[in-house]
Amino acid sequence: MRGMLVAVVVVGLVMAGCTKQRQAISEAAVRNVVAVGGAREFSDRGYPIRDNLACTAKASSTDQTHVGVVCTGMTTTGQTVGLSGTTNNDRGDQGNFVGTVNGKQVFQKTCLGC
Repeated sequence: MRGMLVAVVVVGLVMAGCTKQRQAISEAAVRNVVAVGGAREFSDRGYPIRDNLACTAKASSTDQTHVGVVCTGMTTTGQTVGLSGTTNNDRGDQGNFVGTVNGKQVFQKTCLGC
């Protein structure tokens, strides 16, 4: 009985570790996809991005396709840009996204780069 309890605890710890790894992978993928797609959306509206957007992401603990993301950056002319949203697919390009330049909304999309 004691051996079974130890096995259950070990399996639980391994599963928890896998979940954290999946979350980290989801977050990294979304940061990259949204940074590239978001830069394209800004550029398409006349606001090319200097360097890259800097993004942070946080995956849901229950569904790794739902990832909240916030990005900041500057245009080539020095304007402050922001992008925030939540993904709803495993590629990270679909969800709800809002882009702003100097605090003014310039786009609201359900798919970045689409």
